[in-house]
Amino acid sequence: MRNVYKIEPIVPVGDSANSDGWHELLCRRLPASGHGWRSWYEQVPEIAKSCLSRAGVNRLSINIDGAQLLDIRIVRALRRMQGLAITLEWTERPTAAASVRELGVVLEHLRQECGFSIALDDVGIGEDGVGRLCGVRADYVKIDGHIFRQTRGSDRIRSLIARSVAFYKSVGTAVVVEHIEDESDLRLARHIGADYVQGYLFLSMPYHRAVVLDDRGAKMKP
Repeated sequence: MRNVYKIEPIVPVGDSANSDGWHELLCRRLPASGHGWRSWYEQVPEIAKSCLSRAGVNRLSINIDGAQLLDIRIVRALRRMQGLAITLEWTERPTAAASVRELGVVLEHLRQECGFSIALDDVGIGEDGVGRLCGVRADYVKIDGHIFRQTRGSDRIRSLIARSVAFYKSVGTAVVVEHIEDESDLRLARHIGADYVQGYLFLSMPYHRAVVLDDRGAKMKP
C-alpha cells in the first residue's frame, strides 16, 4: 500500500495570503509499528523535495517524537534533507529511553548540521512547554489545539494561555495556535498574541486548501 500524505498551511496572523508558504507534512495512513514509521521517514526526504517544488510551498514542518529521534536510521534519513527549508516539530510523546535534555541535544545537532528550525508541538499550559524549552532552543511553540478550544468558554484558561504565549515570545520563540476552526477562533488567537495559526478555517479557503498526494507526488482528492 502506498503512503498517502497531505500538507496543511500554517498561516501568519494578519497575512491571509500565507506569503511565508509554510506547510505541515502529515501522513494520512499511519504505520502500525515502529518499523512502519522507520519506512515512512526513509521516504520523507524525497516527499519533502517534491512538496517544496510546488508553487506556494516554501517551508515544510515534519513531526518527530522522542523514540524516533533515538532511531539512527530515522535520524540518518532526516540528515538527507540537509539544506532544505525544514522545521522539525518535536511532539510531546514521552520516552523512557532518554531525557528531555538528551533529546534536545539530538535536535540541536540536526539544527546545526542540517540548518533545520525546531518547533515544540502539542504544548500545553505549564511545565510541558517550559521543560522542553529548557532542553532545546526552539524557534516555535505550537499550542495544543485541545487546550485552545477550552478558551472559548473560559476566561481563566484564556488568561493562562495568553500569559504562556507572552512568556514564549519573551524568550524569542514564535507561537503557533492550532485548531482554528472559524473567524471567532482567529480573533481569539490574535487576541492572545499568536504569530501563526493553523486549522480547518484555512483548509476551507481555496488558496489554503490542503493538498493530498501519494508517495509518487501525484495529487489525490482530499
